[in-house]
Amino acid sequence: MSVSSRCRHQLADLSKGTLDKDGCLVCPWHGFDFDLDTGRCNVDEGLAIPVYPARVTGDVVEVDLP
Repeated sequence: MSVSSRCRHQLADLSKGTLDKDGCLVCPWHGFDFDLDTGRCNVDEGLAIPVYPARVTGDVVEVDLP
């Protein structure tokens, strides 16, 4: 899976975030954490981020975007 790179809270760059011990992506600005499988925010479910199917084919990462 691949997720959006922008936090729904205040549009922080999630690529600058960290992974916590539960495998959630933590926003670098305010610490909101997002489940990488569902995109659900554990602080506020209304702030879920989009999740996209992804796969590795050879040396290429392919992401299915809407």
